[in-house]
Amino acid sequence: MDTNLSGIREATMANPINKQQAIMLIMKGIQHDVRQYKQLHQLMVEQQESYLKFDGEALQELIAKQRPLIANLSRSAAKRSELMALLGLSQTKAGMATLLQALPEKLKKPMNEYWQTLELCIRSCHQLNQLNGQISASYSEMLQQVNNKQSYSSGNLMQL
Repeated sequence: MDTNLSGIREATMANPINKQQAIMLIMKGIQHDVRQYKQLHQLMVEQQESYLKFDGEALQELIAKQRPLIANLSRSAAKRSELMALLGLSQTKAGMATLLQALPEKLKKPMNEYWQTLELCIRSCHQLNQLNGQISASYSEMLQQVNNKQSYSSGNLMQL
């Protein structure tokens, strides 16, 4: 799926996207985002393990792998918002609920499930990101203490 927002603008100016196409793009985008968030979640779990193992090299690699996923997800959310606006819907949960409710019965249930899965993935990644942030702060603090270690002689220890 092309996540280039300018592509949507160009397509709507040169060859307008009809409502059915916009809905299909939103649905495909949600499915794509679920897969991307699951990948991001796995990388964040591995990131947490790397913090706990003090594996700085693995951390660097994992963060490098996360960046393009996060950028793709951000572009995808922006694209979804733009498509929702093209449909005359608000770019909110209520707007998505309206869209999902308007889908034909055969699409309504699976798309509701994908949307709920996406919301769950987003919350899960957000929570894991907060935890990793706390671990990162502790990790950085410990590294700073190690790098600034003071040598304690028996005389220094007696003064403590």
